[in-house]
Amino acid sequence: MTDSFIGRTIDGYRIEAMLGRGGMGVVYRARDTELDCDVALKMIAPELAGNETFVENLRTEARLLAHPRIRNSPEIVQVYAMRQSSAGLYIAMEYIDGGSLKDRIIDGAMPWPEVVTILKQVLRALEAAHASEYEGEAVVIHRDIKPGNILLTKSGDVKVADFGLAKMSSGDETRTMTRAAAGSLYYMSPEQVRGSSSIDHRTDLYSVGMTAYEMLYGECPFDLESSEYAIMGRIAESKISLPKSPEFPAPLRKFITKSIEKDPNKRYRTAREAIAALDAIDGVDSAESRRADSGRVKPFAGDTGKTSVSTWVGIGAVALMLIALLGYLFLYTDIFGGRDDKFVDPAVAENMLSIDSDPRGAIVIVNDDTLGVTPLVDKLVASDRADIRVALRGYVARDTIVTAAGGEFPALPRFGLSRLGRNPGPTPVPRVTGRLASVRIETVPSGARVSVNGTAMAGVTPVTLRDLNPGTVSVVVGKEGYLEKSENHDLAVGVNRTLYFELDEDSAPQIGTLTVSADPAGAVFVDGRPVTGSVELPAGSHTVRCGEGEFKYEERINLRPGSRKSITCYFGQQVRIGVDGNPFGRVYLDGELLTSMAPTTLSLEVGRYTIEVNVADPDDPTSSRNTREGVQTLTILPSLTIREPVGLMFHFD
Repeated sequence: MTDSFIGRTIDGYRIEAMLGRGGMGVVYRARDTELDCDVALKMIAPELAGNETFVENLRTEARLLAHPRIRNSPEIVQVYAMRQSSAGLYIAMEYIDGGSLKDRIIDGAMPWPEVVTILKQVLRALEAAHASEYEGEAVVIHRDIKPGNILLTKSGDVKVADFGLAKMSSGDETRTMTRAAAGSLYYMSPEQVRGSSSIDHRTDLYSVGMTAYEMLYGECPFDLESSEYAIMGRIAESKISLPKSPEFPAPLRKFITKSIEKDPNKRYRTAREAIAALDAIDGVDSAESRRADSGRVKPFAGDTGKTSVSTWVGIGAVALMLIALLGYLFLYTDIFGGRDDKFVDPAVAENMLSIDSDPRGAIVIVNDDTLGVTPLVDKLVASDRADIRVALRGYVARDTIVTAAGGEFPALPRFGLSRLGRNPGPTPVPRVTGRLASVRIETVPSGARVSVNGTAMAGVTPVTLRDLNPGTVSVVVGKEGYLEKSENHDLAVGVNRTLYFELDEDSAPQIGTLTVSADPAGAVFVDGRPVTGSVELPAGSHTVRCGEGEFKYEERINLRPGSRKSITCYFGQQVRIGVDGNPFGRVYLDGELLTSMAPTTLSLEVGRYTIEVNVADPDDPTSSRNTREGVQTLTILPSLTIREPVGLMFHFD
């Protein structure tokens, strides 16, 4: 599919822009001229239009998306129609306006609360695809979960796309929906890499784990200079370890480790089980999960909408037990020392621990669990021993072990954190005691970042911040596309308060700077306009095109407000020419004899070439002996990355 399609109207869809091009097809943004709304059109690449396998794959993808279980999932891209037209087979789908997760992580690691929120939505999509609620119904396995196939709306909702590599399995029967190599290498499970015939839904959970790794660390755990063979070997045989990082909770680290286990039996059994593991992570407000789960409750078989007598009996029994429990708590707390906000199980040894650091805002990990950020005052630890790590980005982490006595740990000096490269040294300060305050912060719209007294807090709104020191606090909330708001509040000892912020849209233009270069010289276009050097562009998604006419390459990039991004279009590639059956050979490029002899390496610019290798016949110097391959044709296209050299081998019989 070429740019000649842009501007054409096909079956009432006016094609307006190319959204992306993959190995099998092209996706366009189009306008439904009847309904006056945007849609996405997915078509087979013209050079593959005659390939029945790819045609059937596109048909299968459309039918999978139309399945009631898939169609009713709000986290999966919706399909509208499948049509055969003069332009070939296409499917019309829901248009997602916020780009992909790949665009979101171009600039590096993401905040862990945002990662958890996105992961839950992806897993809910897989929960719908993997579900097999009715006997004999097949499970849909995506097999290509990766950031590029996870789309985001402008409001932050997730839409899983591209079921082109999906397969369906039902009992012992498995139907593969493509004969192509399934999955993108970095996110493929070990069983996919090995070509196993018994791949099940847990391969998708592995891909989710690898996607989570990239979201949190900003890159995949592979050397990009390694060959595909080396990367496949590491996926299939080597254990992938997570770098030490205090920037996110230990349970999230455990989630990734379990998800990318080599043995599928050691991973989460279902997407629902994986969601439950994420729900248990402190610091992420559970309202999102409750919202997402609302409306998903299915009636019991035979439910008529009326509550049965047995149900009322069950409710009454539960109510009586709750009343008895509340009475016990009332008597217990009244008799033994007065009521408190927390009921401590006397069977569990809990001890009070207070930790501070210089500078503050460091993450505190105790016994492999994240306890919070400094300063922490009178935090309960369910152990008589505390293995403590205090860590802050850019500083040397501090470790210590303390033992409790008499219900609390000894007073600790402030942990003095030194910048990387310096020797740490503690500076003792008095320990702070007393009850702390908590604040719940809500914004319209939600999803805003929060900082308190200049320190960025974990999570996005709505969020509850606990263990705040009493006194005056400065709260700042901000969200991309909206103006920041700040307020000062006086917090009394033990107060629980809710703060509300209504954010105003930022009417000022959101601008980023893009710097483009070409190596060697070549034409570079951004959104169809030629660009050289640096240019200021509106924040958002832009199309970069290297070259024009027959030899070009396009890719979507994401530019954030205030950011500076540099890209280079490479208009050449190296070609390695090898020979077999003779020590050397004469090389002809487009019919012209070169001075270099094969084996050799040529540096070719963008274009189409014919390459031939021969040697003089020893029995007749006026004639030549050609290779088995004869003349080979090679096309060099531009790229935004330095590509591996192309290898051409010629054989003399």
